[in-house]
Amino acid sequence: MADLSPAWPRFGAALRQWRESRRMGLRETASVIHIDHSLLSKWETGQRPVPAEHAARLDAALGAEGLITALHAAITESDELRSTLLEKQLTSSGEDTMERRAAMQILTAIGAGAAIPANALEDVFAAIERATGDRLDLDDWERRLYEYSHLITRRPVGFLINDLTADVLALGRILERGQSPSAQAGLLRVGAGLSGLLATEFGDTGDRRAARLAWRSARRAADASGDREMSVWVRAKEASDTRHADVPFHVVAELADQAVQIADGVPSYGHMRAHSVRAWIAAERGDHAMARAELQAFVQTFEKLPDRSGPNIDPAAFGLAEAYVLWQIAHVHTRTGHERAAESIDQALAIYPRDAQGPRLLLHLIRSADLVRHREIDEGIGHALETLQRMPVTTPRARHMAAEVFAALPDKARGLPAARELRKLTA
Repeated sequence: MADLSPAWPRFGAALRQWRESRRMGLRETASVIHIDHSLLSKWETGQRPVPAEHAARLDAALGAEGLITALHAAITESDELRSTLLEKQLTSSGEDTMERRAAMQILTAIGAGAAIPANALEDVFAAIERATGDRLDLDDWERRLYEYSHLITRRPVGFLINDLTADVLALGRILERGQSPSAQAGLLRVGAGLSGLLATEFGDTGDRRAARLAWRSARRAADASGDREMSVWVRAKEASDTRHADVPFHVVAELADQAVQIADGVPSYGHMRAHSVRAWIAAERGDHAMARAELQAFVQTFEKLPDRSGPNIDPAAFGLAEAYVLWQIAHVHTRTGHERAAESIDQALAIYPRDAQGPRLLLHLIRSADLVRHREIDEGIGHALETLQRMPVTTPRARHMAAEVFAALPDKARGLPAARELRKLTA
């Protein structure tokens, strides 16, 4: 068919993916809906449009729960519109073409169970944005940042990369158009936060280069916004993240020191986090007195915060400020052999919600290290191995925390089979 809509090959590709995902052959599927397999082949390759009644049968046969039918209806409507436009010999504008293409990308992605292309949704809703005057809603961007900060510990590692990337791109386009000075500053602040969270996702998936680029963008955006708290937070969060990525101590310390210096005594979540990083560095260096002093500064900064809730909460505090504080206390107490380490771990686990799996699993690795330090070797290693089975060991955080467990083992215990297995997982 010379005038066949280009949407049908996409529909056919989605149809084929549904069939293959159900492990059904071409002939088997064709027999279920009572057609010849050669016709089904032509549908899947986009050589023929699919009649509505057969789309409904395919939906039922493949258990698509209405998705095939909905996709077919959308394509049919698009095809009818295309025919009408051709009959009227109208030339579509570039914007119309872009929006229809984006709609098809979304529908095809949904049908195939794939990720929706990053810019497709913005393209689809572009007409609405133009009709409403393309007004800036800074509050909406602030809500997005807060939503991501809530989700980042409640979703698998890397899960938010596509969405964060799409929003960073969209925000960049708005910034390029230029806004009032106050709006521009607000958007830069949000951009710094989004870039920082994206850097965390990149770092946790092991993409250090992408993480470095994202952190650099976050620092620049934060500083350009004139928001001191965000400038402090970005550096403190980068220091916190990079300590798990085999970055030299002096690099981590420099970032934490910069955060404290920029804070200039003003309490904020970033200022608080910077002290937690400095406490960890001191503990790693064996300076337990300095570790205790920095931990005390960390807690005191938290207690001085003017507001512990709302959209201005530290995104990396997971929206759970007290839980985050207890997590850091538990970690430093364990690293310094504090007698209340086990109690601190219990308190942190008690306050973290069940869906915050990342921090909870890391707390279990901290418990493993504490058990080992108290010479409960078998129990400590066993607990670590059990925990690592429930989390992605490929993440720098997991490897680093598991390495802390191994490092706490006495030399004579490192040759144990379980210890060798732990070592292999952290290599």
